[in-house]
Amino acid sequence: MTRSQCFRIVGAWISVAVGLLFWTLPEQWIERQLGLNLDGGSGLLEFLLVAIPLLGCAALIPGFAGSRKLARHSRMGTA
Repeated sequence: MTRSQCFRIVGAWISVAVGLLFWTLPEQWIERQLGLNLDGGSGLLEFLLVAIPLLGCAALIPGFAGSRKLARHSRMGTA
């Protein structure tokens, strides 16, 4: 496994952990902590804090799968 593959795996796991951490927080936690109503109470900001890390993980997975496929073909002598 190459270093870039390791970084992709670690990055994917960190993204999942951050997304799940934000998902477990109460709905209006930003408004309570900061005293600001940044999204007008719609929950959009909280949704984005969950969705963006999970989408980041989803973006890392195809690159990892493609690099594994390429490595397997190069070991077999075909590219």
